[in-house]
Amino acid sequence: MSYEVLFLKRAQGDLEAIAGHLQMHSSAGAARWLQALEGAVERLAENPLQFALAPESCQTRVAVRNLSFKTPRGRPYRLVYVVSDNQVKIVRILGWGHDVLAPDEF
Repeated sequence: MSYEVLFLKRAQGDLEAIAGHLQMHSSAGAARWLQALEGAVERLAENPLQFALAPESCQTRVAVRNLSFKTPRGRPYRLVYVVSDNQVKIVRILGWGHDVLAPDEF
């Protein structure tokens, strides 16, 4: 079964902010990051339930999961998402050192 992957508003903002920041420093680095993100999204579409519950899951009533990804030389990023029926809803894209999300961010 293939899942539809959606970026919620805050995740879309995260994507634009991270890609924009990387672009200012290295267009090649930004392109590699976008490729790594695309690969992570493809993995989510195939089987989002294979990835671990996120730390945020114990603070909410829904199962919040996360998938870590990175470029070969980059820092890790975390896709925080929930699965609903045949959809994967990416809530946030968090960079290295970002705190656990608060319950009101869901």
